[in-house]
Amino acid sequence: MVRKPSVQLWLIVLTKAAVTAWLAAQPAPRYAPFVPPEAAEQLKRAYAAFHQGNAEVAYDLATQVFDRYGDVLVAWFPAWLKRQVSKPLPNPYEPNLGTVTLKGVSVPLSQLRLSTSAVRLLFEVSCELERFDEIARWGGLLIQSGEKSPEVLRRVEYARIQLSQGWVYRIRAKPPRERFRPLSLPFRQEDHFVMVPLSEACRALGLQWTTKPNPKGVGGKVWFVSRGDEPLWALLIAHPFAYRLERGGEKQVPQRLAYPPYEEKGKVWVPFYWLAKRAGIIAWETRDKRIFAFLLRR
Repeated sequence: MVRKPSVQLWLIVLTKAAVTAWLAAQPAPRYAPFVPPEAAEQLKRAYAAFHQGNAEVAYDLATQVFDRYGDVLVAWFPAWLKRQVSKPLPNPYEPNLGTVTLKGVSVPLSQLRLSTSAVRLLFEVSCELERFDEIARWGGLLIQSGEKSPEVLRRVEYARIQLSQGWVYRIRAKPPRERFRPLSLPFRQEDHFVMVPLSEACRALGLQWTTKPNPKGVGGKVWFVSRGDEPLWALLIAHPFAYRLERGGEKQVPQRLAYPPYEEKGKVWVPFYWLAKRAGIIAWETRDKRIFAFLLRR
């Protein structure tokens, strides 16, 4: 069992400041655009590929969308949410979405809406690949469209400095596939994200986990995950952040999740990419209906 923090976490973790700041940084739709279904699906695939470590695939998919349709904006609700609500969900492109009730708890739909655009995704992927020419290109388009995020401005300025010094991109070595090993772990796919049952995944990956009552959250619990003496992480159902607990839980550092965890038929499902990072997995992939992972940093 994992050690527990000494504070009443649910009084601290659900920080409005963290959620508000995250929502403000999202490419929230200003109107309900017409998005070709094939473009929307391709951007959703690119979004999932990027966050699951397949930046090159994400770049190719997003580039195809941009070349054909321009800077398409896509917004959607998680597939699992559609299964768990009885009433129709609102148009995800609307600015005021209201709330939805999950297991007796009211949750703002703005926390569950996922969104991206072709240009923003290409910028983020270029940063991951350290392609300075592409960072300057896509970041420049974001700035022209009114982007004022200090992080975007900083990255674009850094890329331009690198280009002025003759650097175009950095070469990144890939781990050899023959060293990938299969994991004995069931999984399912939701909106192209590989999702795994939390308790089974922790056992397979050598992680510790435990729960604590959280009456204000969906499912009535908060889940803690850790590895060895590393800081605890806290997860909540239908919540867009995980929290790293420091100083015995006195400080919570939020980390945005690309896809929110959910509970279904008594199992908690979490994105595998997030747990893989906690376990020190360098790279992974799915094939033959199994997850294959490259090395575990111990």
